Amino acid sequence: MSKEAVKTRKERATETWKQFEEGRAYLASINLDETIKTNVDFYEGRQWAKKTENTKHLPRPVTNITRMIANNKMSAMNNKPCKIVYEADSSDKDSTAFTKFSDYQYKEMQMDKMNRRAAYNGCIKGTYIYHVFWDAEATGKKGKVTGAMRTEILDPRNVIFCNPTQIDEQKQKYIIIAVREEVEAIKESLPDGYDKEAIVADDEIDGKKEQDGTEICTVLIKYFKKDGEVYCEKSVKNTVIRDAFPLRPAYEEIEKELFADEANANSPDDTEDTEKATPYSSYKPTLYPIAVGQYIEREDCIYGLSEVEGIIPNQKSINLTTAMILLQVQQESWSKWIVKKDALKGQKITNESGQIITDHSATGDGIKRVGGGQFNSYAMQFLDNFINSTRVVTGSTEVMSGEVISANMSGAAIAQLQAQAQQPIEETRKAFWRVQEKVGRIAEQFYRMYYHNPTEFKTMEATANGEMQVVTNEFAASNYDDVEFTVVAKVTAGTASSPAGDIAVLDQLKAEGVITTMQWLEAYPNDALSDKNHLIEMTKQAEHSKVKQLEALLVEREGQLKTVLEQNKDAMNALASVQQTNKENEALREDLAIIYNKLRKTQNDAVSLKEYADNAHDDASMFAQEIVKGLEGYQFGEDEADF
Repeated sequence: MSKEAVKTRKERATETWKQFEEGRAYLASINLDETIKTNVDFYEGRQWAKKTENTKHLPRPVTNITRMIANNKMSAMNNKPCKIVYEADSSDKDSTAFTKFSDYQYKEMQMDKMNRRAAYNGCIKGTYIYHVFWDAEATGKKGKVTGAMRTEILDPRNVIFCNPTQIDEQKQKYIIIAVREEVEAIKESLPDGYDKEAIVADDEIDGKKEQDGTEICTVLIKYFKKDGEVYCEKSVKNTVIRDAFPLRPAYEEIEKELFADEANANSPDDTEDTEKATPYSSYKPTLYPIAVGQYIEREDCIYGLSEVEGIIPNQKSINLTTAMILLQVQQESWSKWIVKKDALKGQKITNESGQIITDHSATGDGIKRVGGGQFNSYAMQFLDNFINSTRVVTGSTEVMSGEVISANMSGAAIAQLQAQAQQPIEETRKAFWRVQEKVGRIAEQFYRMYYHNPTEFKTMEATANGEMQVVTNEFAASNYDDVEFTVVAKVTAGTASSPAGDIAVLDQLKAEGVITTMQWLEAYPNDALSDKNHLIEMTKQAEHSKVKQLEALLVEREGQLKTVLEQNKDAMNALASVQQTNKENEALREDLAIIYNKLRKTQNDAVSLKEYADNAHDDASMFAQEIVKGLEGYQFGEDEADF
């Protein structure tokens, strides 16, 4: 490498470093560095200055209302997850596969974690900055593509914009990102021809040195555009460590291949080059891989204002008022005494309970206790009102934070109050979604560049019967070379409506028995419950336990049914025997009836015969008596007498 080339690298590095220092000077002019440090300290609880001679006895309580309000705002800012959807401008092109592949990529690089970090930076530091980049060593080789897309959230103090008064980051002439790297690691990675001796340690960013003494230097990653295409260059203070290169992957190989195609244009039968085609696309990115969002917009500035910055004065007043109250209690808790000379004679007043002190003064009034002042209860009332007013002004009342309002309020009523309380933060939330759309447009560039040829990826999808299974999908950005997309951040929960109406409908359906408890819970709005997943898991466990109980009861009932069936079989056999006996008894009854009827008839005939005999006897007796009466006085002859 010639001396002129080395000098050229040094000049470029010097120019970039000068731009970096100018950007740092602007940050100092708006006091961004100190403001962020103070905001972080107050959020984390370091809210008191160093002790002085006048304040060394002052208590230092911390009622960290700053963290409570900040956590509340961060949660409200990111409590409605959004999904990036790619909508094709052409109605005859289905973009479902593009959106599904993007969902896979977002999950693979844990984008939800990045969003939470972005919400933290916005609320605490005022500005959240997404940096999308390709990490060749992220996950190893995936098909024909080596590495993976990654996203990081940058500290706004480490990002310099060419024109900080221009809010649109894509209109910047250049963007510089400052990072810290080991000197030796940089030197080892440099190829021949670079000035390794120009790489030295510095403490430009934070003034901190590594604990183990490792030498660290500031590396400036500079993005700029040339002919509309995005380029990147890396440098340290005194030299460039990587010359400017476009973001296109394997651009050198692509240029060689294109040149080879032109040289072999007259050889259509030569297919060797087509078989070795690069998996990367020649697509040229035109967007900086950086998306910037402001929590609260600062006038004519790309760096925003934080939530914490406006709370700090109130937080200081709350801490000081609490400290003064505690100091008064502390001072009044220990008695003060007036003691005349020689009254104690060596005794020590310890304020110990039950201590006896002898007054040796001549008059007997040598020891007197000084009465303390009355505790000022107004200070506690003022502190309570001050905290409440701070929560109201910042939009962090108990309705917003999800605290218990009233045990008699319905879920729909609470949800309605929460929806009204969250209206002030709605614009902040929408701005956050707009930044997500910018990130989606940047990610589209990487999809087109790195996944031009078919690439397989796996997703979890539900089957027709509701079971989840792993499905292998295929994506190729080449299918969308002629398609323009509109990137839309679609929120899981409704952005214009509140969950109150949904809750009312769900309660009605459950009351009518149309849906089960599990269905009701799964459809319940996420932002109306503090831990919906935990409740669903508990319900599943309860249902599982209930199913087990029902299964055990079913086994028990089956055993009982078997016993009953066996008993029924014995009963049927006994019944058949009884029926046979009954038939025999019926026949016997019929025979007995016949015999009885015959006997009764015989008895009746006997009675009739007896009556006839009696009548005949009576008639014969009467006849005989009449004969006797007729023969009285009649004389029989010998012949008649014999008769």
